[in-house]
Amino acid sequence: MLDSIGNAISDAARGVADFAGRVFDTSDARLSDTRDDVRGTGRDGLRPSLGDGPATPQESTITPSPGMPGYPTPPAAPTTGDGSGAHASEGASIADHINEAAFYRVADAADGLGLNNAARHMRHYLGNSGETLSIDPNAIRNDIPAIRDEIDASFETNVRAAAEAHVRANYTGEPMTFQVTTPWTSTYATKELSQDWFFAVGGFSYAHTATVTVTPGADGAAQVSIESDLHVFDRYNWDEGKGVDIGPLRIGDEQLGQLHQAGLAQEFEVRGSADGPSASFTVTP
Repeated sequence: MLDSIGNAISDAARGVADFAGRVFDTSDARLSDTRDDVRGTGRDGLRPSLGDGPATPQESTITPSPGMPGYPTPPAAPTTGDGSGAHASEGASIADHINEAAFYRVADAADGLGLNNAARHMRHYLGNSGETLSIDPNAIRNDIPAIRDEIDASFETNVRAAAEAHVRANYTGEPMTFQVTTPWTSTYATKELSQDWFFAVGGFSYAHTATVTVTPGADGAAQVSIESDLHVFDRYNWDEGKGVDIGPLRIGDEQLGQLHQAGLAQEFEVRGSADGPSASFTVTP
């Protein structure tokens, strides 16, 4: 009976690899047989979860101190339904090893389609280090106009407007320097917006930090200058009951999460920081 179950699982895993080979042209992709080299070079998917949920509404934090704030404290993890549990909590079976090989083939297929970020994230997961993976927030911003517009609108509301309100309430004609840190905001890179970022991060969070410099101008006006950083955060993990459809094939999070439990792959955090929008304006008395 156990042999029959094991064979069925193995056949299903092989089906993932066979399907990827039939649907995607991988002739120009790196072969999964060279995955040890892939691990070494850091060329690291599939990220179908719905993200971390909506951020709790709150105001931007104003800190009266110079310098650019650092990376904000990441959003708290959900109390349930986030991730596959303890790493290496189970022994790895033959079926698990076959599944591991199959998902390297899926990463190759993503490369063949030009989904480079998806392939990189999948390989980092399969690389089993658990180390934080760095990405460029502006790559997402530039690749997805709808998210770019959302991020820019957030800057205007949570940074520029917050800074202007603080200056109007506190400016006394003397130079001022203060920091602004916005709350984390959740957003979602849907498959329709970008297949690459849908599989690489799906739902993720972003935040702004900024330094605001105020200098006295003519007739009591305040000259305001804002320099900001844009930050992103995601947990690359697999939640039971979720999954993604690739053509007619359904890949459940359980399949990938099992590799984490078996110690063949490891969930990780995705973080990134980059130069954000800037602004200069005058606040009149």
